[in-house]
Amino acid sequence: MKLTNSPVTELEVFGAKWLIKRDELLDTEINGNKARKLYTFAANDFGVGTLISYGGAQSNAMYALSVLTKSQGIEFVYYTKKLPSLLADSPTGNLKAALANGMRLLQLEHGDYNAKIDELLTSKEPDTLVIRQGGADEYAREGLKVLADELNEFAKAANLKNPIAITSSGTGTTAGYLSDYLDFECLTTPCVSNAEFLKGEFERLGVTKKPTILETKDKIAFAAPHPKLLATYKELLAAGLEFDLIYDAKCWLAIVENLEYFDGRDVIFVHSGGVLGNETQLERYRYKGLF
Repeated sequence: MKLTNSPVTELEVFGAKWLIKRDELLDTEINGNKARKLYTFAANDFGVGTLISYGGAQSNAMYALSVLTKSQGIEFVYYTKKLPSLLADSPTGNLKAALANGMRLLQLEHGDYNAKIDELLTSKEPDTLVIRQGGADEYAREGLKVLADELNEFAKAANLKNPIAITSSGTGTTAGYLSDYLDFECLTTPCVSNAEFLKGEFERLGVTKKPTILETKDKIAFAAPHPKLLATYKELLAAGLEFDLIYDAKCWLAIVENLEYFDGRDVIFVHSGGVLGNETQLERYRYKGLF
């Protein structure tokens, strides 16, 4: 996978015009922030025989890693908490695609999960690399610097007015390293936990120029179906562009709830990609009678 400079297009929605960094167009399989964070390994290979990672069963990072390991001919082992029987019997979305790429899935009882992850992160198995959940580690810097360079060049060429770049956050890796290399402000919304969690991750990752953190008014549990997220997703879709329903929809909701923060500024929203996961998430909305 070779990173190309993704285009910036304009989207009119929520009563304003926004610039969209179209990172979902970087690659047909690995795109968005996962393409940026895994750029080092895509360009240089993992250099091991076995890759191990862990996290949610519909993780975008899981799918991206399955694509890369398949292309490099190495084993990919992924740990997750025990799946609901329906998903285990009939995988969908990212899980189905990752399994088709040869991923070996190991399910853990909820009570055993944290101890196993701690063991993995401290293990020194030969010819094996362990990647943190969501690709949250120092190696992600290289790809995020490429993104920052592209945004800096665009802002100068377009003569943007007091620009601000926005990206949604899971672990905060994308926003943190992007902020370090941007010539202007970077803003993010925590989608997995909260602001305090992100601040802790910024410290662990060695981020020197911390992003601005903007939270939604409602405390929305990670990946939980929520009417406001669905309404935000549908309005963006009607405007002509699909975004991730878990991460980007929540970030856009925070923007809409704080529109005054962006008055008189040129805003670049970095598309996180990962829309393959919407298939499964929308099924959850349908099951709850919300969609």
